[in-house]
This record gives sequence, C-alpha cells and structure tokens, in this order.
Amino acid sequence: MIQKDKIDFTRDYLDIEDGSYSDMIKEEISFQFFENGWVNNFVEQFDSKEEIKERIDLIVSKIVLHEDEAGLLDILESYMQN
Repeated sequence: MIQKDKIDFTRDYLDIEDGSYSDMIKEEISFQFFENGWVNNFVEQFDSKEEIKERIDLIVSKIVLHEDEAGLLDILESYMQN
C-alpha cells in the first residue's frame, strides 16, 4: 500500500461516524494527524488498512477508557510509536 492510499484510508476511517462518543475522539485524532502533520509518521509504520484501523480503534478505546491520566496528546504519542 502506498503512502497516499494509507493517508486517504486514515482520513476516511476517522470520518466514519457511528453516533457515539468515539466520533468526537476521532475528530480530535483527525485534527492532530492532519492539522499538526502527524499522519505521515503514523501511517508509515503500517502495511495494510486493517493495521491502521486496528491502531486507530486501540487509540480510541484507550482514550474512552481513560487508560492514561495524561491526556489525548500523550496517548496519541504513545500509541503512534508502539
């Protein structure tokens, strides 16, 4: 999968709404990825759409569960690199 396809998939996946609290979280993640330029570093570590989807879902679930007292940016940074 080429970088552009990974980026497009990431944007499309983050734009999917299901009417839950996670929609707001995905909006924040999208802002960090695309407005702050993190998306390239994020997608380069994955080879498939499924891997990208699974990592985004993991990040969303960790934020929803308040796994980390630190906050959104710390959680994103942590799970972008692992």
